Amino acid sequence: MDSIKNFGEDSSFEYPLAALISIIYRTHNVYLNHILEEFNLTAGQIPFILHLLKKQNISQNDFAEDLFVDKGTVAIALKRLEKEGIVKRKRLDDNRRKYIIYFTPSGREIALNIEKLNKEWEDSILEGLTDLQKEKVMELAKSFSLKSIEIIQKCSDM
Repeated sequence: MDSIKNFGEDSSFEYPLAALISIIYRTHNVYLNHILEEFNLTAGQIPFILHLLKKQNISQNDFAEDLFVDKGTVAIALKRLEKEGIVKRKRLDDNRRKYIIYFTPSGREIALNIEKLNKEWEDSILEGLTDLQKEKVMELAKSFSLKSIEIIQKCSDM
């Protein structure tokens, strides 16, 4: 990471927005993977854990729709989380093909710890910004995400 000294100093090179977002995403994953070793988890499972904290007892289909990932990705992530004792799947009585996902008691504790660590990372990268600037960053990031989703949906409709 010696290149950090030169990052942003060379005004002759403008990073595309996607490259900047990619840098944030990748460095966040490196950070998460480092702290998640003790839980035998990876950064790829964190969106599922954090989403389940916000929206408890949801189905695999809900995960796929809410996180904009395919059902196979959801199944793999949940299988690993189940194997690690973080979540359980319960088959619905009225629909034998549908599972509801929920935390185990120890899984909830781990999830709350991960949420705290993730918040600390966000606070660190937003350090020095006013509360209003932080709100604006989050608002813009959400807007970029929604626009990206709209573009992809238009492409798939073609």
